[in-house]
Parts: sequence; structure tokens; C-alpha cells
Amino acid sequence: MSLKKKFKIVQTLHENNHTIVHRAIRLADKKKVILKLIRPSSRDEKTLTQFVNEQKVLSFLHSKHIISLLDVIVTSTEYIHV
Repeated sequence: MSLKKKFKIVQTLHENNHTIVHRAIRLADKKKVILKLIRPSSRDEKTLTQFVNEQKVLSFLHSKHIISLLDVIVTSTEYIHV
């Protein structure tokens, strides 16, 4: 799965040593989304564990003030929260 085949990146919102956050449009339904990706250089056990824990917390939170977790994409080369 290539990120560019499923999403159109509109803007990079944040970058740090471990992650990149983009504003994007999901091409299948034109839905506006936020993508949070782990940088390839940061795919160590600690970072992946933090990312999975964040995904678990987000899946339980339901508020109009918190972005909902729509999907998690995991491939051999990508780990993405949508």
C-alpha cells in the first residue's frame, strides 16, 4: 500500500524526530483526515509501543473535542494512524 495511492497530502502540520503529522484527503471518499506516521528511522520497539498505546487510548475516546481514530494502517514499510 502506498500512502500516495490512498491519500492526498494537503499540508504538513508537525514534524519531530519520531513522527510526521499531515493534513490529508482520503481519495476513496474525499474525507478530510489527519495522518500521523512513524518515521522509518524511528521504528524501534519503544516508539512502536508508544504508537500502539496511543491508538488504544484514541479508540476509547469519543468527544467532539478530540479527533477520532478512523483507521490504523500497518505494512512492512508504514505505520499510520488515520
